[in-house]
Amino acid sequence: DMDFRALLSRQGTSEEVAKKLLGETRPGMPQVEMKQEIARIGRALEIVRNVEHLRSLGLDASYYSCDVTDPGRVKTVLDRIVKRHKKIDGIVHGAGILVDRLIKEMAPEDFSSVVDVKFLGAWNLFQAAKSSGLRFFACLSSAASIQGNPGQCNYAAGNRMMSALMTHLH
Repeated sequence: DMDFRALLSRQGTSEEVAKKLLGETRPGMPQVEMKQEIARIGRALEIVRNVEHLRSLGLDASYYSCDVTDPGRVKTVLDRIVKRHKKIDGIVHGAGILVDRLIKEMAPEDFSSVVDVKFLGAWNLFQAAKSSGLRFFACLSSAASIQGNPGQCNYAAGNRMMSALMTHLH
């Protein structure tokens, strides 16, 4: 696990900090992978920066990074939260990724990766949290689940499946 709070103390933009870190820890990383990792670390640093701002205002805020398609990882993270706070009152599932392509150009993993983040993510979060005092569970969907957008059949399907799951769970 990366210590994002420690990275905040480094000088430079989130992108500069990420690039320097990767140069130190993973020299020779292929350029395409480097670009993706810089973007991922940069986004995480921005989130941590916002969490730290909330803490400076006196709020109890935390950030946990987790692949919601991995039920074991979801359970581990939610167990950490319950250990710290004794319960989980609510979850807002807003994870999503976009891999836009026409279906005839889409690889099976391009379809499933987008659907899995929405559908399996919701299922895994709900299953891991249902015995922790959960009072609400909200999922952020999209109008694309009904009307669709060109090149986003995977995104539309993932949102629709997640919405159907939530209807079934309530």
